[in-house]
Amino acid sequence: MELALYFFVGLAGVLLGLFLYTQNKEIGVSDYAIGFETLPNAFNGFRIVQLSDLHNKRFGKQQRYLIDSIRQANPDIIVMTGDLVDGIFYHPEVTLELIRGLRDVAPMYCVSGNHEWKTGSYDTFKGQLITLGVSVLDNRVETIVRNDHMLAIVGIDDYSRYETKQSAKEIIHKELAQIWQPINEHAFKILLAHRPERFSDYMEYPFSLIFSGHAHGGQWNLPILGPLFAPGQGLFPRLVSGIHRRHGTSMVISRGIGNSGFAFQRLFNKPEVVVVTLKKEIKK
Repeated sequence: MELALYFFVGLAGVLLGLFLYTQNKEIGVSDYAIGFETLPNAFNGFRIVQLSDLHNKRFGKQQRYLIDSIRQANPDIIVMTGDLVDGIFYHPEVTLELIRGLRDVAPMYCVSGNHEWKTGSYDTFKGQLITLGVSVLDNRVETIVRNDHMLAIVGIDDYSRYETKQSAKEIIHKELAQIWQPINEHAFKILLAHRPERFSDYMEYPFSLIFSGHAHGGQWNLPILGPLFAPGQGLFPRLVSGIHRRHGTSMVISRGIGNSGFAFQRLFNKPEVVVVTLKKEIKK
């Protein structure tokens, strides 16, 4: 009887371990089509892959499983919304393996998250990204032109970089005000910004689409209760994943693909590659 009890307890432990492993290592792909009346015809069907919050996580040798998932999405561009490295356990080579594997897939654009600045080595890491061909949008804009139509990709640094008494709202407004002037008014405007809880601050400028991360999908997505916790939002947060729309602006929030702090941080909240297809919506 006692032997049988040990057997079932051991079996339960193994099954629990396997379940937690799949929750934290099995990549999910979320595919969205989002319509915009303001989208130029030249960008109808334009595909964007979003990655966020890698935190040094590996998905197979030289990131091959993650790279395969992205390659299969056939993106026109790849955007990365911060925390590609971990501020506690800083191992940039894990991220650089991924970047090397994506260079022949699509152009890459990224912004910093709080963990990049937490490392104290962001200038070095940023230089490595640039050397590998990544467009680091540290309070900058880059424009993609197709048939005289423009798509402007704006990126802002995470406000944790600044040692100032200014509020997050003031910093974000100052960053965006500096970038906004040279942007063509007719361009379709996309913002890359790490923190989703600042949605209202970003909306002071007329972006059509915003990509964000940071919330890790709420860590544990509990039945009935929903997402448990997100930094900057506290318990039972709302802005943790999926598409959120306010006054003509759509924000896409990635659940992220890594964990910060400990290995089994996710529950009913698998790592996520986001794929967004832009669609021209006809005005009724």
